[in-house]
Amino acid sequence: DISHPIESTSIFNSISQALAETHLSMNEYRSFTLRSVRKAIEFFFKFYQHIQQKEEYRLSRCESMLNRSNKSERIIEMNNRLCSQLQNEIDDLQEKLSKLDGEFLIKKKNFSTAVDDCREEEKLLNEMSIALDRLRQDVQDDVDKANPQYENALNALKMLNKADYDEIRTFRQPPQPVLAVMNTICVMFQRKPEWSEAKILMVKENFFDDLVYYDKDNISDDVFNMLTKIVKFNTFHPSYVSSSSKAASSLCAWILAVYEYAKIARSQKTKLEQVKAYQELYNKRQHILGEKRIRAEKLREELSQLILERRSQSTEIQSKKKRQNSFQSTIDKTRSMLKLIDDDIQYWQEQVDQGKSNQKTSFTDALLIALYFSYLSQFNIDQRQQLLFQWQTKIFEKILPIQTDFNPL
Repeated sequence: DISHPIESTSIFNSISQALAETHLSMNEYRSFTLRSVRKAIEFFFKFYQHIQQKEEYRLSRCESMLNRSNKSERIIEMNNRLCSQLQNEIDDLQEKLSKLDGEFLIKKKNFSTAVDDCREEEKLLNEMSIALDRLRQDVQDDVDKANPQYENALNALKMLNKADYDEIRTFRQPPQPVLAVMNTICVMFQRKPEWSEAKILMVKENFFDDLVYYDKDNISDDVFNMLTKIVKFNTFHPSYVSSSSKAASSLCAWILAVYEYAKIARSQKTKLEQVKAYQELYNKRQHILGEKRIRAEKLREELSQLILERRSQSTEIQSKKKRQNSFQSTIDKTRSMLKLIDDDIQYWQEQVDQGKSNQKTSFTDALLIALYFSYLSQFNIDQRQQLLFQWQTKIFEKILPIQTDFNPL
């Protein structure tokens, strides 16, 4: 009817066998009965329960402390793994950053060169603009020289009236100075240099307008060459012609003004061609400057993008290093803590090992203690030790696990 906590049938049988053999080994003393067996069984369960509770408490307490230390070891291992992972990431970022630095230096140099090219081009264009303005001013200066003389000649023509023109038309045989002037006008208007042709020109209603709007910018080479020869004569001068006719004198001044204008216009033609060619070259250089500025701006944008990327990489590296330092700090603190309790950890481990060992022999230990108090209390110390040794070596070692240094006391 005695309840027991032993679940394994084989162990229960071994305990029963050891108990029976021990009881039989004491027959020679004839002082032990089944009551002694019952008493031993009662002691056995009490001592077994006591040993189990004691070892469970030992194991629970020490394993709990070891679990904490093991958790700390796992924390170190985990943080070491995280540090290693972060270091790999930092190395990759450092490699990328190094490449970015190399690319940055190249693009910075290219951008600096592009900016210098733009400045040189701007300097060249500024010099070309100054030279172009000078050429244009030279052309304008020539025009300014010719225009006053021509305006004066036109004003002189405007001062003439119908009577002045009639004076010329009434000549039956015009004086030589007058004839020279009128023949020249005939040539200028693509007519034969004859007095009859001259009179026909003069009777035209719009003769004065023909003079005012004469195409002096496009005089033919034949007319210009003829005028060049005529103006060399001393007699072909307004002051000389005025002695013969006031109107002819004004017409002579007009002819000279047209010639001077044409002469300047012809000299300007070369300058205008130079201005045109220089302007075309200037426009090309402006286009080149525009392309160089576009390239410089593109390089500037690429450089700005690289700066942003580099800043982002550096920030990420610093962030990872900060995390790595935090993990390393945890590792160092945990290691320091474990080092401080190293002796305690060793003690806890020894206690756990001892507790597990005691649990393995708890049946044997409880039975030996129960038998010791049930059967050996009437013997002296030497007899007790001798009988206990016999039980251990001749009975228990063959049936149950036993501690080599077991002491029931």
